[in-house]
Amino acid sequence: HLVVMTAALWSGISPVPATTAGYLAAVSYSYVTNYLFVFRSTEAHTAALPKFLLISLSGFAVNVSITYVVTELLRIAAYYAMVLPVLIVPPLSYILNDRWAFLTHQKENPDTHGTN
Repeated sequence: HLVVMTAALWSGISPVPATTAGYLAAVSYSYVTNYLFVFRSTEAHTAALPKFLLISLSGFAVNVSITYVVTELLRIAAYYAMVLPVLIVPPLSYILNDRWAFLTHQKENPDTHGTN
């Protein structure tokens, strides 16, 4: 996300479209890596993908909202606008994906969450 957004900003694209491009670039990669490696999900893609996309779109809305407020309303440089979404969206997305989108891994590996 940050690499694509930064490249877009350097090429003259305004902050909100730049963060949109960055966020969209990250979604496909994120789904595959979360499904296969992070959560080792066995959830059917027809069940996991819609939940993942809802979480991603919610994160995207938060990201764009913060970027808009910081850059357009507060008139602060776009590079500073990247800080809050990076601190807020990934941890929140991780928790929601862990507890909802890729839930099946918890049933198979209960010890991964500190429960015995």
